Amino acid sequence: MMEAIDSAIWERRIRVCFWIIGITMGVALTYTTRHFINSDVLPYMEMGELFLRGQWGGLVNTTYSPAYPLLLGVAQVLFQTHPSNEILILKTVNLFCLLLAMGGCELMMSLIRAEYSKSYRDNETALGKPLMSALCYAMFLAVALVSIRVRLMNPDMLVLFVVTICVSILLWIRTAPQKYGRFLSLGGAIGIGYLVKAMFFLYSPILLAIAALACKSVKNALPRVVAAAIIMILISAPLIVALSHKVGRFSYGEGGRHIYAVEIAGQGQPRNVPKVINEKPRVTLYKFDLPCTDPATHDVCYWTIGVVPKYNLFEHASVFLRNVWLIFKQSPWLILIAIWFVIQAWCGSIRLGSFRPLSLTFILLLVGLSGIMLFCLIRMEPRYIAPFLFVSFIGLVTSVRYPLKEPKSIRWGTVSTIILTVLLLGVVIQSAVDQTIRSLYSTPTKLSYRDAYHEQLAVKNYLLSHGIQSSNKVAVMGNVDYYWARMAGVKIVAYISDQQEFLKSTPEERMAAINSLRQAGIKAVVGKGKLPEILRSDGWESVPDTKQYYADLLAPKAKSTK
Repeated sequence: MMEAIDSAIWERRIRVCFWIIGITMGVALTYTTRHFINSDVLPYMEMGELFLRGQWGGLVNTTYSPAYPLLLGVAQVLFQTHPSNEILILKTVNLFCLLLAMGGCELMMSLIRAEYSKSYRDNETALGKPLMSALCYAMFLAVALVSIRVRLMNPDMLVLFVVTICVSILLWIRTAPQKYGRFLSLGGAIGIGYLVKAMFFLYSPILLAIAALACKSVKNALPRVVAAAIIMILISAPLIVALSHKVGRFSYGEGGRHIYAVEIAGQGQPRNVPKVINEKPRVTLYKFDLPCTDPATHDVCYWTIGVVPKYNLFEHASVFLRNVWLIFKQSPWLILIAIWFVIQAWCGSIRLGSFRPLSLTFILLLVGLSGIMLFCLIRMEPRYIAPFLFVSFIGLVTSVRYPLKEPKSIRWGTVSTIILTVLLLGVVIQSAVDQTIRSLYSTPTKLSYRDAYHEQLAVKNYLLSHGIQSSNKVAVMGNVDYYWARMAGVKIVAYISDQQEFLKSTPEERMAAINSLRQAGIKAVVGKGKLPEILRSDGWESVPDTKQYYADLLAPKAKSTK
């Protein structure tokens, strides 16, 4: 009795520590990394803005899903943000998403704890609930703050929230499979997940199959699974219909097809092609129906509609294996978990439980590993697989068993678990310190997030002080950060994509390229890097108060070659 009371007290303390650490570090990182600008932030912001202006078509984007842009749009209205301060303020949306994910984690962990002690036999034991909770909470903080990161303005923290909710509902279904409401809740969660990220459409059959297998009778579960699928489809249908109309065939989102066709193997010609207004050096002009800062990146997949994947088994297999290898290369701290698991298997044994109905461990492992494999098929990034890595890890934790007659094994398993918990928290702290340092201090090779943001402001001020007006059209050369364009209110419609080709061109060829931009109504060209002398002789200028930007302001009259 006293042991149960002590365990409950320690569980409560660990939960309190989880919330204190999570909120404290979340708030700190939201503030210290507030100047960071990720490359895909503009589409999310501008999709939400278009919706708030009544242009619902702005949410129909073949690359990006609408739920996160809607959150940003609501925050823009609540905080009355504008381009000069929105990056700094809207990071609070990421903090909100982190709190949602922590709540989802708390719900899932409460259900796991309720089932945990029922899943092992009389002659064996598992990690104590307080220690198991501490380890799982530490892993959550690692995937949320190290892999996903609050500084990145994208929907991945929301994906973590949706995944924890889906797992919680699956565990609910397992305890009461006769209740339709729980299946309908799963369908609703999957549908909302699809609005957060398109991958949930492909992932939905897996979750529905797991729900069926979690019941004692798959036959009895079938009508309930169908009801869940109907709810999911009803929520997803408006977006799917709109995307299909835009693409001209069935489409739930073009991200996966785009990546496969462009990066692995594809065939066919794109339907939407930017206009080439100068051939050598190549200058392209983009036309896009929706108002946005940069048509080329607002909906990346739009420009490859018509190019279809050309399936190649061997090439695909090599991509999959490379992505699996990248999991550990990009997140080397996962090796600590692999070592811990080997120690647990050596100290005791691994019990997966029953397959029909699915045990607690099987549900967690199937949800997690299938999500990881889904991303490894095309493109793997740590933030993509982080939610599924977390769920898989808990599945491994719940599978560990120790023989009651061997206290030495229990002691080794406990000590190694405490060490892993401390190491995971160390990874979180080290990452937080590193992100804070990167935010505040520049190095000879890299600007801090704060200084890089100030350079964006400097480019904006330079353009406006030289007569460039809001709504003017501009061009960029090479790989340029472009948040300055949103702050200045200008629109990037043209690209000199190959900087080296431009620099190697003759003065006459460069003048022809610039004249083609001028004739298209372009008012300025912005490049990034140290200003080459050859461009300085053409009249390009370094942007004051920056180390990385230069520009050519296009006067109405053509320049003479030198």
